[in-house]
Amino acid sequence: MPTTFPASADAWQIYAPETPAERVAVRAAVKELNAGVRAAAADPALRAAIKAAKKAGKDSWGDIDRHRLEKSPEWGVLRRAYFTAFRTHISPVLSKYAEYGATDPEPYHVASDTLNGMVLDSIGVMDAFGRRWLRFDR
Repeated sequence: MPTTFPASADAWQIYAPETPAERVAVRAAVKELNAGVRAAAADPALRAAIKAAKKAGKDSWGDIDRHRLEKSPEWGVLRRAYFTAFRTHISPVLSKYAEYGATDPEPYHVASDTLNGMVLDSIGVMDAFGRRWLRFDR
């Protein structure tokens, strides 16, 4: 799975630190959030669900068919694995750094969008149409 993710506090929309101690804490939050996204993407249950969904979503030409994937039982398994990985690896970090703005909606959405993109990359969904409709937060 690709490991591209937002690396800066600006990308995560975490409040700008005012003191040196806050700057250190915000840098730690960004590092931990990035590590949390990476850990969620590497979660064994999520990886197994991705593999099954990839197989279930292929059409007769070997391409990923969005409609076929969404209607398969593997899609439900993948959604559950996605949310479990998110709750296990990312939510605790968001809670830990709540005082620096990590529990505001934007960092949650950045983490969710990043992990969602990583999963779709792993499945092989490359077109914008599929990416717009294949979302886990619906």
